[in-house]
Amino acid sequence: MTPPEEPAAVEVHECGEPLVDLRGISALLVAPTAAATLVRVGVADRLVTAQTLLPIGVRLLVVSGGCPSGWHATGAAADLRICTVDGGDVAAEAGGADPLGAALAAAGLVNDPQRPWHWSYGDRAWARHRGIRQARYGPIAALGIR
Repeated sequence: MTPPEEPAAVEVHECGEPLVDLRGISALLVAPTAAATLVRVGVADRLVTAQTLLPIGVRLLVVSGGCPSGWHATGAAADLRICTVDGGDVAAEAGGADPLGAALAAAGLVNDPQRPWHWSYGDRAWARHRGIRQARYGPIAALGIR
């Protein structure tokens, strides 16, 4: 893996991709307490792909999506966990299997090891992790959303 670079070393080339509200995507479960649920269309597509890669009976639960401040300021990240179809906790599997991590990584998202629930695509953290010098998504405010 490429050593992490300083955030300023990754340029942002905003692609202008719109936001979508995850509450409107039936393939995903969104926690009723989720205050922010806007993400870029490309992120939403990858979350739906990840859902299809999870074992039967396991659902991706969005705890929080994009918002105009903090770690989710670009609409490129979501805080996630897995649950049962009815929203219950999923017991850890023997041998340390991580179906959530495997599905999200296969869908192209990257994880912040300091915050295992935080996954992103297209932002500076994603670009650094992938060894790419350009992020796709800049701050949501650049799209005129506050």
